[in-house]
Amino acid sequence: MINVLIYFKVVMANRKYVELAKEKHQRSQKFLSSLRSKEMNFIRRFLIEINKGTEMNTSISRTVCLMDATGSMTKLLQKCKNTVQVMYERASSILSEHQIDSDCFQMQFVVYRNYNSPVNKILQCFSWETKAENLRRFMSTIDAEGGWENEAIEIGLWHVNQENEKEHVSQIILIGDAKPNTRKEIKEKRKHFGELYWLDTPFAQLVGYTAELEKLISNNIPIHAYYVDRKAKKEFENFATRTGGQCQMLDINSSAGSAMLTDLVTETILNNVGGNSKGNLLVEAYREKFGKSYNKDLES
Repeated sequence: MINVLIYFKVVMANRKYVELAKEKHQRSQKFLSSLRSKEMNFIRRFLIEINKGTEMNTSISRTVCLMDATGSMTKLLQKCKNTVQVMYERASSILSEHQIDSDCFQMQFVVYRNYNSPVNKILQCFSWETKAENLRRFMSTIDAEGGWENEAIEIGLWHVNQENEKEHVSQIILIGDAKPNTRKEIKEKRKHFGELYWLDTPFAQLVGYTAELEKLISNNIPIHAYYVDRKAKKEFENFATRTGGQCQMLDINSSAGSAMLTDLVTETILNNVGGNSKGNLLVEAYREKFGKSYNKDLES
């Protein structure tokens, strides 16, 4: 019975994506029809919409969505694939209603695993994007695999610091179900492939999460940490508290998991875009328009 319920939850989540894809297909067909009939108003609106993201904004909010992609995170990855389009559409809708350029935020999706994953799998990331469909295309290539108790969050934090050296990163949304590796665990786990293997990779130097966390703090990059399992609660709270972020449990396995994921990510983006002056206003506008799928007072 449980397997049947899980099956139907996955089907419903996938159906939402299919409906979005169907809507985009219908608009594309309408565009082709408009070309033949020379309906210039629709052609102009369609081209403006489809080409969003090609112009750079002078003030860009840049969010790294850093996710655990080990074997226990299958449901998170599936729901992220199904909801990224909704996240973007909702955020853009609220921003447009408040006369804010909907291209003013970028996201980079990054997944981490552990030292029993090869160099091309321990960390995977996509380019900075303003288009949801590109991020979903990247996520469609990501499978939940590997894992080794505490996971390599430190590699993910290291990556963010590398990105920040190129251009300022505004914030991190961290989602996972395990604590970061300790330095002792890293030394032991790197023996799986051997130090000679890691020597000729970007991860030649052993990096610990404490040093990477200090860099994030010094650069004022908050970590908004959402733990999927309570065993990660203490460390995720530490990440959020020390960087000025927020921390909360994300019950991704519940029937409301997709909606919770959508709300948390979208609200975090809107709050950062709006800053001190408009952040709360944008979040409240979002909640008023789209409702609330989780209890803000949920024990964290």
